[in-house]
Amino acid sequence: MIIKQIIASALITASVCTFAQTKVVEGTKFTTDANLEKDEKLVLADDYNSYMFSAINIDGLMRNVFPHKKLLMRKLDQNGSLVDTYIQDYANKTNGVLHNYLGSQQIDEDRFVAFTEEYFGKENRKEVFQHVFSKKSGTFTTKSIAKYTIESTNKSGTTYVVFSENGKYVVVFNDRYASKKTDNINDALVLDLRTLSPVWSKEISLSSDYVEKSLTLTNSGKIVLLRKAAGWKESYKLETGFKYRRQRSSFRRQIYS
Repeated sequence: MIIKQIIASALITASVCTFAQTKVVEGTKFTTDANLEKDEKLVLADDYNSYMFSAINIDGLMRNVFPHKKLLMRKLDQNGSLVDTYIQDYANKTNGVLHNYLGSQQIDEDRFVAFTEEYFGKENRKEVFQHVFSKKSGTFTTKSIAKYTIESTNKSGTTYVVFSENGKYVVVFNDRYASKKTDNINDALVLDLRTLSPVWSKEISLSSDYVEKSLTLTNSGKIVLLRKAAGWKESYKLETGFKYRRQRSSFRRQIYS
């Protein structure tokens, strides 16, 4: 019995020593612009390469000469050393066009998608784009996925991009500008994140006494809104059921207060 205990103790000690001796590989240091780059995250990692994504979403004084509107994908090898940097400039150089980075997510082992918007008060328009990076080709592919009419630059509303927790869906939610005592109309576009094809798209009409405070997308592709009273009263209500139903081809809303 004592001999078995000694053998077991020796095996445990050897195992601990083996684990403790595991070599940690440190990659070569590389620099980023901490004042400009945001939403840094490690993506598209495998046994050979990893990628670091970041976005620049800052308007400079000389925006049309040097626009701080870029998507960056840094390629790192299996030792963590920087191999290459891929940059996508998502700024339209037309004077007066404004841009925003809206969010991003890994699609699969090869692809990563980022969403941006541009809006131009002189043309009363707003447009949302998707930028898909493929590590196989080392390139970004850009596509316009939604266009909206706006009143002006200052009355262009707010665009949100929200991903479901299971990574299957993404919603582009355009919260339109609404004046007081008028219905708050929003545009919702839900995409299948794997194929980036539309699942459903609808206009959502909401009451004017509450404003959108928070938005989430469930794992089945349903939108849930948390809304706050528009006045001084501190009250909230949850509005859910925003999901396309093929059987009835209708849009259903349930309100919980």
